[in-house]
Parts: sequence; C-alpha cells; structure tokens
Amino acid sequence: MALGKVLVNTAGGEGGSLARFLLGVLACAALHLALDIIPVVGEVVAGLVAGVIANGSAKRGFLAGLLGGALGDLALMALALLLAAVLAPHLPWILNIAGILAAVYALKGALLSALGGALGAMLLRSVGR
Repeated sequence: MALGKVLVNTAGGEGGSLARFLLGVLACAALHLALDIIPVVGEVVAGLVAGVIANGSAKRGFLAGLLGGALGDLALMALALLLAAVLAPHLPWILNIAGILAAVYALKGALLSALGGALGAMLLRSVGR
C-alpha cells in the first residue's frame, strides 16, 4: 500500500500530470522494444525520451524509464519464452534457464532505461523548459 502511494505521488506530482507520465512510460516501452537490437544505446535513448516526455524531476524520469524499460523487455522476453515453450519437449531444461535469463535481461534493460530517464529529466530541466 505504501509503495503504491509513493508511485502515485511521484508519477502524478512533481511538475507534471499523470497522463504525461504514463505517456512517457508507454513511449519508453515501445522505443525500448524497437531499439533493443542496439545493445546499450537503445535502452538509454528510450529512457531519455521517457524522461523528457514525463516532464518532471530526475526521480520522475527515473521511474518512467524504469517502468517503460521493464515493460519493453518483458514484452520481448514473453516472445522468447514462447519459443522456449515450443522447444521444451526436445530440451526439457530450457524453460528453467529461459525464465532466469528473461528476469535478468528485463532488470538490466529497466535499469539502463531508468538511467536514461533520469538523464532526460535533468537535461530538460537544464535547458530551462
């Protein structure tokens, strides 16, 4: 309950509306999914865009990038887990490894996008908008 209250206060307050925050999260997820072929740069750029769209503090940009990056990577990993499920009858151990790799990969992408989101929010504030 307390975590939800912190998320709502950070997303809805601190210089921007909740709609802009959610738009930043969704834009980050879409860009993250599209730019994931570029190893680190795509994730940071997706977070940077989320931080600029979220239009608030570095904490707000960090949170938008974190949520957007996690959504983008989880969508990609869902496809990978479907492929692993198809291969499971032939390779029974693949689902265990695929689940662990999906979680680690999503965490890495979310943290890189969160870094980009914080940088985007700080860049927006330094420009003076």
